[in-house]
Amino acid sequence: MLGTRLPTTLTARLAGPLDAEAVGRLMHSAWRTYHSHEISAWLDRVLPGEAWVACRGREVRGFLAVSLRPFGIARIIAAAVANGDSAAEYAAAVLPPALAALKLRQNVSVLHVGDAPWLTELLEAHGFEQRETVITYGRHASPPVPIVGNADVRLQPPHISMVTELAELDRLAFGPIWHVPAEELTRVLADRHPFVVATHDGRIVGYQWHGYENEHGHINRLAVSPDWQGRGVGTRLLTEAMAALAQVGVTWITLNTQQSNAHSRRLYEKFGFELIGHPAPLMWKDLD
Repeated sequence: MLGTRLPTTLTARLAGPLDAEAVGRLMHSAWRTYHSHEISAWLDRVLPGEAWVACRGREVRGFLAVSLRPFGIARIIAAAVANGDSAAEYAAAVLPPALAALKLRQNVSVLHVGDAPWLTELLEAHGFEQRETVITYGRHASPPVPIVGNADVRLQPPHISMVTELAELDRLAFGPIWHVPAEELTRVLADRHPFVVATHDGRIVGYQWHGYENEHGHINRLAVSPDWQGRGVGTRLLTEAMAALAQVGVTWITLNTQQSNAHSRRLYEKFGFELIGHPAPLMWKDLD
């Protein structure tokens, strides 16, 4: 009896809802994986036209997903290659059609930030260049720091009606690459992350949100309006976040920033944060 010959070439196609189970298995079993969010969170949110699978016949052997950002930027949020497969073959199969499709949707640039060397090497081989480096700071929650900074601003919980103003502040504070759009801020508020807004005379001048799991706390975001920077708002938000994390039993606090952001680095180091972990390159490609 003649056996059926298995396909030997990887081919790429758009991912659909029926691929979710296979992609989930791949992400859990493969050693070459990358994802910027918890798997359960982003698998449910991947939209049509934002994810591709690389298949050998009907079997899913690779995966790539992006998040469409404002200003024509697409960010790679997940990738995986099955064990035993060639990473170069995966990239050759999935990257060209994905980049071509993104260009047709009026995306002008694609970026990736992460500490997965296998993915960084593949992207570099396909024309991505390093534009920035993201670094991680950490410190013990003890000894606690006093809450200091601008005492004239009012700190309050967020309300969904603030999302548009928060998104505009974020755009001014961070620029196109790091901007968190209104849609993402809406999800953060819906997920009830600890979130604090700094206001002055009814105007939002800064915000921060953080999270924690067991004894590890992470300050996800700290933004101050450009015309209020250097006036102690960032210090107030940072020390309030550190105090809040200590109150829930966190023993270790981390945060991220850009290597080139000297102002933020001075603030974090002033309050005892030290560099930890491995720097993560920001890889960038313009879709000419």
